[in-house]
Amino acid sequence: MNKVTVQNYNEAPGERIAVDGTSCKHASFGGNKHVNVKMDHGSGMVFTHFMKKKSQYVNDTLDFLDHLEKKFKITPKYLRMDNSGSRQKIHHSKMAN
Repeated sequence: MNKVTVQNYNEAPGERIAVDGTSCKHASFGGNKHVNVKMDHGSGMVFTHFMKKKSQYVNDTLDFLDHLEKKFKITPKYLRMDNSGSRQKIHHSKMAN
């Protein structure tokens, strides 16, 4: 029997954001090899940003969160990420503000 987890979020847009990054072997025509993907569980919207360096991941995520706060007055309650070094940097940066 397969296990199926159903997540039924009844949340406002911007309340829960999932963030993840991935890389590929070959660069795009623009020279990008990395992508940072942000998904809003409340609206179902997916936001992507392509990057040349993996080190841009933290700043891109922080810029996205700042954009939500400044333009839409939305501060996510939950930020879902894997347990990477980037997560630690983002957490400490957001807690310092």
